[in-house]
Amino acid sequence: MTQAIKKTTLVVWLCLLWANVTIAQNLPKGQVIKQQIIQFLGGKKALKKVRKLSYTLEMGVPGQARLSEEVWIHFKRKRLKKTFTRQGKKVTQYYKKGKAWEGRGKHKRLLSEDETDKLSNVFFYNFLGMLTNPKVQWQWRKETTYQNQKVAIVKASDATHRLDLFVAASGKILTTGMPNPKNGEYEVLADELEYVNIGKGVKFPLVFKVYSNGVLVYKGRFKHIKVF
Repeated sequence: MTQAIKKTTLVVWLCLLWANVTIAQNLPKGQVIKQQIIQFLGGKKALKKVRKLSYTLEMGVPGQARLSEEVWIHFKRKRLKKTFTRQGKKVTQYYKKGKAWEGRGKHKRLLSEDETDKLSNVFFYNFLGMLTNPKVQWQWRKETTYQNQKVAIVKASDATHRLDLFVAASGKILTTGMPNPKNGEYEVLADELEYVNIGKGVKFPLVFKVYSNGVLVYKGRFKHIKVF
């Protein structure tokens, strides 16, 4: 009986492996790379568990005072709260399903279109939001090398956003950027560094460094990250 169970288990395992390989072979290249990224960051089941995310982001130009903001995101409900300091005063901004405002009660101020877009951008440019949004399309662009590693460049885009990701064979995102429309060169790139487990089995890069033509011009670090 035990031997029969082992054989049955082996057959089931081989069938599942064959099915996964077949599905991967039939997927467009961009979708294959997306699945590799998901796997590297913890897997589909782990990412699905993340409904909300909160963190503190410290960022700025090297050698200058850093800015700090506290952010709370609800991915499914498209809600966001950001708190920061402006001219010595604490300011809180809110976003909910296309509308954005600052403050509450009699101090409430509706945000401009540009300010609203800036808040809504977080849902796309945060990898956890990008990878779990079915409206985001994934298109393979080309293969190249970055930091002496072979990478595939994949374009992630929706109706209003686009970002190109440089992805290693492991599924790790090394850097991101946008090509110059005139020459196709990636003159500005944001390296993703220090991937760690932030909870629920999900990995996330704590640090980003932005380079313009190879020169470090901006950097940021995520702190106090919590997933719910």
